[in-house]
Amino acid sequence: MDVLGADTVTFIRRDVAGQDRYGSDVTVDTETTITGCSMQPMWGQENLGNLDQVTDRWQLWISPLALLDQGINPEGIDPEAIDAIRFRGLLYEINGKPQFWTTLDGALDNVVLLCRRVEG
Repeated sequence: MDVLGADTVTFIRRDVAGQDRYGSDVTVDTETTITGCSMQPMWGQENLGNLDQVTDRWQLWISPLALLDQGINPEGIDPEAIDAIRFRGLLYEINGKPQFWTTLDGALDNVVLLCRRVEG
């Protein structure tokens, strides 16, 4: 297995399964555990005012070979803003589209997901 790190995360895909009686979307979570990746802190921000709020930003590096070894199609990791990552018991929202990094010969080298967590 080609790994980028020793971190294990849970990728949470949230699919709309219908609507409730008020017309709001009802989602169903599908969780996939991914090992051999690297979850790295980027930066944080604190808003002090009427509300004390902290935003942390992280990036998740995933090896496509590690995904394939786990029976996960790397091209299938196509998160939307509604999806999330659980890491060390904390929930991070996906922020933007996945970044697919390739080698000079065009082979998929790794997948990077930007994540954020807001408290407060």
